[in-house]
Amino acid sequence: MDAANKIATYSIIVGIVFLSFYPHFKDGYRQSYGDGRQGGTDAGVPASGGATSPIGNVDNGSAALGSEPASKPVDEPEPDINSEYFQAIEDEIKANAIRAYYKQYNCPLAEYAEIFVEVANENKLDWRLLPAIGQKESSGGKRLVGNNPFGYGYLTFRDFEHAIRYVGSAIAGRNPQQQYYHEGMTVYEILWKYNGTVESGYPARVMHIMNLIGEEVELWKSKKQTRDTL
Repeated sequence: MDAANKIATYSIIVGIVFLSFYPHFKDGYRQSYGDGRQGGTDAGVPASGGATSPIGNVDNGSAALGSEPASKPVDEPEPDINSEYFQAIEDEIKANAIRAYYKQYNCPLAEYAEIFVEVANENKLDWRLLPAIGQKESSGGKRLVGNNPFGYGYLTFRDFEHAIRYVGSAIAGRNPQQQYYHEGMTVYEILWKYNGTVESGYPARVMHIMNLIGEEVELWKSKKQTRDTL
């Protein structure tokens, strides 16, 4: 047998031997290292991210090193509309509305806008009531006697602030010397007691002024929003 035939014969024998042992070799390899068909993208790496080895799955630490646990969304607390902050904003809006209404007519009471709001809060009155009475009785402090812009009785006051505080307390039913009013009266009832028995249309006229002052709130808000956007 020449050399070429010998080489061919040996090659055939080696091939037969390899094929006879290949199934056992392949099964052993899969058991030890995996074949990449277990759900992972690379041979020997399962979908869970751990490396397969003869001693079991080993966490490669990617979850701990490369990422942080997702944080839960934090619910922001609802704003407390009764807080001092919101109360101050509301009072500022009211004062600006009173001031804007009076300034249309150059009324001296425009300078007391904050006092009107403060007294209304203290006595639980509609914040527009006293300013409206002041407009009806004295044209906003232009025509009066004894620093009394509300025409309240025949009293004389030290100044406008004194008048606002005194009359506000009285019509709220908090002045024991005044028996005409009591706490819990409606605006109409207060105005009827105030001068309705003398002038039947008095409550309606004052309440109309109150509505005009209230309209200034929306006007002031729209002007402020326009300034803020410029």
